[in-house]
Amino acid sequence: MTLLDWNIILSHISDLSDWLPFFIFISLPKKVREEYNLLGAYLFTLGSLKTITLILLTIKGTFNTMPFYHLMAIVEATFLFLFITRDFGLKKGSKPLIVSLLLALNLYNTLSFQGILEFNSNAWAMNTIILIGLGLSSLVLLFNDIENIVLGKSPRFIILTGLLLYFSGSLFLYIVSSEVLSKEAKGFFHNAWIIRSIADIIKSIILTYGLWIARFSTTT
Repeated sequence: MTLLDWNIILSHISDLSDWLPFFIFISLPKKVREEYNLLGAYLFTLGSLKTITLILLTIKGTFNTMPFYHLMAIVEATFLFLFITRDFGLKKGSKPLIVSLLLALNLYNTLSFQGILEFNSNAWAMNTIILIGLGLSSLVLLFNDIENIVLGKSPRFIILTGLLLYFSGSLFLYIVSSEVLSKEAKGFFHNAWIIRSIADIIKSIILTYGLWIARFSTTT
């Protein structure tokens, strides 16, 4: 098998991987599940969009999936921003304002720079950098209470770790996308989408574990 073959296989697996933590999410007791509703909504929405693109590719053989990536960028930025900042103590009304600004910047990129039929790497990179900053800030808040938390049994720590690993792997792709998205298998850089696929799969596995131990954990 060539690197391109592995690229395709891992890409398909990553497209379906969000369903794994989602199924664990919906199996949680109601009181526990309420704490992770935003994460569950993110997993369901993104999983649905990725599955639709996979089905269309299977049926049609070739299909421009870029419009879905413009939509997925907005979904990820919105739900993960709201999930990560839930304990930030932001003023009432500030979250809708910030989300609206994020959506406006994504839309501006689509209308002015990277059209609906192009990969919106600018928007993904911007969103990811913002989410990395928010994720690290959330970890700082968590570490402020480190004496009362066992990190290995903290769903919040595990979930944030999974998201940050995914952001880091994905950001590499978004930043160098002008080099890697050649649609040809010509070495490492031209197959760098595999990095995002692996990061996505790792994210799903870690989120699955984090949500699984949430049912047994008394810590956040």
